[in-house]
Amino acid sequence: MTRPGLISIKALADEMHAAGLHLGLYSDYGVRTCAGYPGSYGHYEQDAATFAEWGVDLLKFDRCAPTVDQDRHPARYFRQMGAAGF
Repeated sequence: MTRPGLISIKALADEMHAAGLHLGLYSDYGVRTCAGYPGSYGHYEQDAATFAEWGVDLLKFDRCAPTVDQDRHPARYFRQMGAAGF
């Protein structure tokens, strides 16, 4: 933990793993998630490395706000996140 009462995602993942559970996170391959938060567009390698460093076991990778190119070729962007390590 970084300070009392504040838990990191890595610490949460460690606690969940110790309890025999898995941790899943949500992101989007576009510029925004369905809720309007920033997506992974343009940061696939960075996001995949961060999720792996945190100990994330599962990623729900959505398609809510694709760019025009992403809308035409969605599989390409899902493969990029997979190739990045997730």
